[in-house]
Formats: sequence, structure tokens, C-alpha cells
Amino acid sequence: KFVVQFAAAAVLALMGYTITAVQLPWFDVTINLGAGAYVITILWLAGASNAINFIDGIDGLAGGISAIAALAYGIVFFIIGSSTSALIALALFGALIAFLLFNRPPAKIIMGDCGAIYLGFFLGSLPLLEHSGTATLLGILIPFSLLLFPVMDTLTAILRRLRGRRSIVKPDREHTHHKLLDLGFSQRQILALIYSLELLPCAAVILWAATGNDNFFWLVITSWIIMAAFFLVLDVVYHRRERTQPKPAKES
Repeated sequence: KFVVQFAAAAVLALMGYTITAVQLPWFDVTINLGAGAYVITILWLAGASNAINFIDGIDGLAGGISAIAALAYGIVFFIIGSSTSALIALALFGALIAFLLFNRPPAKIIMGDCGAIYLGFFLGSLPLLEHSGTATLLGILIPFSLLLFPVMDTLTAILRRLRGRRSIVKPDREHTHHKLLDLGFSQRQILALIYSLELLPCAAVILWAATGNDNFFWLVITSWIIMAAFFLVLDVVYHRRERTQPKPAKES
């Protein structure tokens, strides 16, 4: 899977869909990425592909998060005048809503790895269609913010596996949805909670794009902090429960 993902990402990067430089609004500084632009683009696209795949653990989660991100992309692109990209994003949103009618708990159909990886690659590619070349800070933060939940879930999974001296591609049962299931939440409750969290950075990015005020950068960062706090608190509560839960008695 990684070989195919990196190959597909490399094709897109070599076609010129990369961020070559970043403009910082407050300091009137442009940071040129040079050859690093290709590396960052390839890693981003492979990471986004796997981020959606990693959260595809309960009915409606990967599809719902992708639908929220696609809708937010569409709104932002319309605001900044990129109508073609907006229509592409909204077409994906419409397809996902139709899919979710049959994928919501209890699911009648599922997307599988191919569907989840495709969605991640698609959503990771969308901002590159509009922000290739020199990007503003907003252009850089759009993809990270609109995919904030799956990105954070993937990063915490990688750190968890490295800390446990395990392969980062070895699956475990400590993703966010697994922890919430073990804590007694139903699938519908988990979807409501995670959808709500994902809407925070999406709303912040839309407000930033609509106002054109770079001070909304801090609102976006606040949404990141809230998301990070959720992951931290959930991890503490989950492991405290694991330590205090009585172990089953051994059979004599």
C-alpha cells in the first residue's frame, strides 16, 4: 500500500502540484521550501491517505469526517473564488452523503481500505489544486485544519507505537473510537462527539477565509488546542480505567 501511495503522490508532485513557498502575513517573509517541497507533498498525501483509513473503524466515521471536510473545502473555495475546486469538493460531499445513508450504524455497506485511502488522497490533493506555488498561511493551514481529527488520531497512533517499540503500521485497538467504545459510548454517540469536534476547526477556517482577517489564525490554533486537549483527556481517562478495572479471577 505504501509503495502505491508514495508513487501516486510522487506523480502529483512531479506534475507541479506542490507548495514551493509560504508567505507569513505578519512579518512580510516568504519561506522557500526548495526541493523539500516534493518531500513534504509526498509525505502529506501518503499521510492523509492513511489518516482516513486509520479512523475507518466504526460505521459512518470515515465517511462522515470526509463529508464534513469536503463541505468545508467547498465553502472555503467558493469564498476565495475557486469555483472549479469548490464544485469538485461539493460533488464529493454529495456522493458521501448518499453513501452515509447506507453506511450509518448499523451499516448496510462499507467502503473498505480502497475507499478510505482514496478519500484521504482526494482530500489531501484538493488544496494543492488551488495553492500550488507560493501559499499563504491560510492555504497551508486549510488541509491540516479540515482533516484535524484524522491527522491527530494518526499522529497519536504513531507515537504510541514508537513508544511501545512496535511497528508504526502494526494495528492496535487504541484509536479514539476504540477507546470511546471501551468506555461505554455507543457508535451513534461516538459519531456525534467526533463530528462535533471536527466541526470546530472547519468553522474556524471558514471564518478566516470569509473575513480575510489573519487574526483568525488564533481561532484556528485554539481549535487545534481543544482537539489536542480532547485526545489528552481521553487517553488519561482510558488508561486510568484500564489500571483500576478489576482483572478476571484465575480459574483454580
